Amino acid sequence: MEPEPDSRFAAKILLGTIFGFHLVVVGLVLGVARSAEAQAYAAATAWHLSIPPVVLAGGWLLFRYRLHRVRAKRHRLLQEEWSLGSTRRGNTVPVAELSRRLASVAIPVDLVSQPASARTDQASHQSVFGTREG
Repeated sequence: MEPEPDSRFAAKILLGTIFGFHLVVVGLVLGVARSAEAQAYAAATAWHLSIPPVVLAGGWLLFRYRLHRVRAKRHRLLQEEWSLGSTRRGNTVPVAELSRRLASVAIPVDLVSQPASARTDQASHQSVFGTREG
């Protein structure tokens, strides 16, 4: 049986309050008593408080790094496939514009709805934009 969403929210609030209170106490101890003993006490009692922020920040940084790598790979593959950014034939197309154009291309419905064996010669000469050749 899964806990209700309200109980999860309450648990997060409780743990966040305890975590925040502990950080405030350690900060007050270090602020009031700036001695080596106070620093040793804070390090001995609060070392475990550094784990959640490190894990959370590490997860976010790993996500952003992977996202950057995937976007760079997609950009590179689009450039390789479509020769983007080259001066071949004198025209260049930005990747965002190419993605928009590719998303807007529609396949004629009559070509999609019919099986390959039922298509006529005339339908096979029809281009993507609906014009007929020859």
